[in-house]
Amino acid sequence: MKFQFRLNHVLKHRRTLEDEALREYRLAQREAQKILNEIEQMYASIDNSQKQIETLQRVDAAAIPKVQSHNDFLQGLRKKIEMKKVDLREKQQIAEDKQEVLREAARNVKILEKLEEKQAQEFYKSLKVKEDKEMNDMIVMRHQRGDVL
Repeated sequence: MKFQFRLNHVLKHRRTLEDEALREYRLAQREAQKILNEIEQMYASIDNSQKQIETLQRVDAAAIPKVQSHNDFLQGLRKKIEMKKVDLREKQQIAEDKQEVLREAARNVKILEKLEEKQAQEFYKSLKVKEDKEMNDMIVMRHQRGDVL
């Protein structure tokens, strides 16, 4: 006799929900990481532009328009970085929300898995008790008839 968990279809559904929550969480993490990478690239551009400004100032004192152009670029880039930081905070919050949904889905799956395990243990325990009882009954009947094992 084989154990069949009566809530198996519910467990499968909850696992599907958990998988979907995991996909959504990973997607949200990727989006946040993408923005973070963009911010890092912008900071690298700032560093590069500042080095170019220093070089221009050392080499050519008459490069004021170029220096001003780099400064304008830096100012615009800093504003973009601030906007990207706001986007990053939003994406990180979304990722945290998705992570909480994932935790809840995993918790729901684990509850049913534990229930399934407990019911399976009870089933096999009662099955063993039943088999032992049947074996004892057979032994008693053979003993009453005078049969020897």
